[in-house]
Amino acid sequence: MKRDQKIKEIFHIERTKEFPNSAHTPKYTKRFSGYWVTHYRVKLKEENLTEKDHNTLAEIQVASVLMHAWSEVEHDLVYKPFSGDLSREELAILDEINEIVLSGEIALERLQSAMAERTKRKKNITDKFELTNYLINSIMSRNMAQNLGNTSLLNNYLSTTKSVDIKKLNDYLDHINIDSKDSISDQILNDLLIHDYD
Repeated sequence: MKRDQKIKEIFHIERTKEFPNSAHTPKYTKRFSGYWVTHYRVKLKEENLTEKDHNTLAEIQVASVLMHAWSEVEHDLVYKPFSGDLSREELAILDEINEIVLSGEIALERLQSAMAERTKRKKNITDKFELTNYLINSIMSRNMAQNLGNTSLLNNYLSTTKSVDIKKLNDYLDHINIDSKDSISDQILNDLLIHDYD
């Protein structure tokens, strides 16, 4: 599932800007890329407007929690220094922290991928984190543009049945109605409940 899918569902995107930006000239030559984020300039789509809404241009910034924390520290120290300009050594330390953050993001992506691979080899999913992770990776691998939706009801189903058969889950994923307004989670839950009722 692409990270901008939910934004595209709700808003009309006027402009997208990716960071880091090569036009920015830093005070210190960084070894690592710095701030990774995507900014979206958006307006609500007509069908999402109510009478009280004004179709105002807004900006949404999408970044990982790790990157956001690092950027807050860097911004306050570099662009709003209360104790004077940072030394070359202090800037180098910030650069090192950025490298740790980028490595952390890569490690988290690898962990998610490893969990998905491990889950694929199992016959049943018995954990709500495995279920959500498996669905996200399945949707991405199938290039489905459909909304995953809220998995909490599916997870509630899992907690009552103690497991979900992966083969059955894949069959339901194969038969997702991409024209339906129902999310993938809702469609799968509906199929599971009908199957169990039968």
